[in-house]
Amino acid sequence: FEEPCQPRFVEGWFSGCELVDLVKKIRRTEERWRHVEARHPELQGWKPQVLETCSHPDFVVSGRNEELLATRSYPEAGKTRFGVVMYRELGGGGFIITATLRSDVTDLRRREILWPKP
Repeated sequence: FEEPCQPRFVEGWFSGCELVDLVKKIRRTEERWRHVEARHPELQGWKPQVLETCSHPDFVVSGRNEELLATRSYPEAGKTRFGVVMYRELGGGGFIITATLRSDVTDLRRREILWPKP
């Protein structure tokens, strides 16, 4: 059973709900974080950055199956990596599907950018 999200910031990762993605409330559960770490071990230790990608993306684009992709750059040791969080909005909230790290997001920039509006 998951409690509904509250429109407030809760310190800690996957310990409650966050007001993220500009206005929407995105649910984050331990099950989803375990999924992210299992499928993308390169994200172990990246919980704060994944949350930051949701809450303060550089840009957001549509996915292929009605999901949204929030993207944020993270310069590290002379190279830039991009956090990409896939999530779906439902009514007044939504939920994280998965997250990845990428070295290039040129293909995402070719899509219609939903936020910020050009």
